[in-house]
Amino acid sequence: MTRLPGWRGRLALVALLVGGLALGATGAVVAAGTSRVGSVTVPWGAPVVLATLGVLVRGVSWWLGTRLAGLLVALGWLLASLALATTGPGGDVLLPDDWGVRAYLLGGVALAALASVVPLPDEAAAPATPEPATEEPPAGR
Repeated sequence: MTRLPGWRGRLALVALLVGGLALGATGAVVAAGTSRVGSVTVPWGAPVVLATLGVLVRGVSWWLGTRLAGLLVALGWLLASLALATTGPGGDVLLPDDWGVRAYLLGGVALAALASVVPLPDEAAAPATPEPATEEPPAGR
């Protein structure tokens, strides 16, 4: 695992957690998005949010070279989503208690877990470049 250097590394990790919180808050609003195509209602919100979550978790893990970065994005998303799935003081809730929201939350957790546990590409596992062949002169000369 690559260590992020000094205070900049810690600041980057906090920024990733805040980014995950922002994705979770935005996702809670967008997840219910649907469009009508003829007489069929097509849900687009949850798949877009979950695809964004998977790309962000995997992308920041590759970019920073540590799975911790992706896990922080996923943790931020989960915390925001769970907070917005609870009933507020006035009885309002952004993510109601139904099968679609449960599928959204479980799918997001499964996707984030999968995206963060898949091994990162390792330079040591890359094929070595062959060294140029050098010709040695014959021993008799």
